[in-house]
Amino acid sequence: MTAEGGEGPWITGQFNQLKAGFLLAGKDPVATDAVARQRWVRSHHRVPTSPFLHADNHLNIAHGLGLGTNVLSEINVVGRPSMK
Repeated sequence: MTAEGGEGPWITGQFNQLKAGFLLAGKDPVATDAVARQRWVRSHHRVPTSPFLHADNHLNIAHGLGLGTNVLSEINVVGRPSMK
C-alpha cells in the first residue's frame, strides 16, 4: 500500500490509501525512493518530470548531504522489465 494527498491520515478528506501494485527494495534509500516516485509517475500517466533534482525536497536534500543518489541515470534497477 502507499498513500496519496495530504500529510497523513490525520488530515481528513485529503489522504487516500492506494494499492501500488509493485514492491521496491534497495540498499540506497534515496535511490529507492527516487525510483518509486518515477514508477508512480509512469503508472499514473503523468508527465515524467524530475522535481527531486531541482527543488528543496527530501530527495534532493538527502542527495546533497551525501546520503544516496536521486539521479535516475546513476541507479541500476534490476528485476522485472515492467519495473524499469
